[in-house]
Amino acid sequence: MLKIYDPDVAPVFFTGGQIYVPFGVYDTNLVSDPLTLEIGETRETAALLGFEYAGVGGSVYGFNGDHKLNGDNRIGSWGASLSYAWEQDDVAVAASAGWINNLGDSDSLSYKISASRPYR
Repeated sequence: MLKIYDPDVAPVFFTGGQIYVPFGVYDTNLVSDPLTLEIGETRETAALLGFEYAGVGGSVYGFNGDHKLNGDNRIGSWGASLSYAWEQDDVAVAASAGWINNLGDSDSLSYKISASRPYR
């Protein structure tokens, strides 16, 4: 993974390589993973462009997912995220939203989809 970021120069950064794309926040203290993590976690070789400034952050990313239609192998998966975090004294607030254009490329669903589609 490569991350290019210098907050003293600009609030923008670039990340490239194999990463967990920022789709969902999966902080948990449970013994087993929550269903949202099981379905949505996506680790891919991706290119991501993002920013962080005054508690607001966001990113857009693209990757070549595992799910292919009629054997077409191209970079066709993408997503975006937006977040906000605020902290003062003993109070903290965090919120985020994310979008991924093909949830079928997530780690758990891509296997299930490819197993059910022999023309892949």
